[in-house]
Formats: sequence, structure tokens, C-alpha cells
Amino acid sequence: MTTTIQIRKKGQITIPVDIRERFKLEENDVVTITTLDNGAILVIPRKLKLPELLDKTADMAKKKGITLEEMLAELDEIRHNS
Repeated sequence: MTTTIQIRKKGQITIPVDIRERFKLEENDVVTITTLDNGAILVIPRKLKLPELLDKTADMAKKKGITLEEMLAELDEIRHNS
């Protein structure tokens, strides 16, 4: 996909809606700008993985019939025994 955008005053650019939606970019998300030797500029989203990781952990625990309280108790026990 190729999109042409204009650099605004103060060097600002707007990422088009279809790209923001495709990559689930929202206001205040952080991106990394990388320049390549050939003059290309990459914009790489730096989405935090914690919410995704928490959702996956909760799903796995639910499938195994483990409650949040049981998980926290197990983590507490591991910390005390380490």
C-alpha cells in the first residue's frame, strides 16, 4: 500500500484513517521513526504488549479453570520461595 501525505507546519504528518485502523493506532500511541540509507523513512508502531499478554493469560487461566486469586496466590508463593 502506498499513500501520499503532506508534511504540515512544524513537521507534522497525518497518518490516514485506513492505515490507523489497520494497525490499530490510536491517539497518544508511540511510534519509532527509522531512517534507511536509501532515504526511506519507516514509521514503526510501538504498541505495548501488556494488555494483549494479560488477555491471553486470562484466557488460558479460564480454560484451565484457574481463578485470578489462585494465580496471585501461586505467584506470591513462588516469590517467597525464591
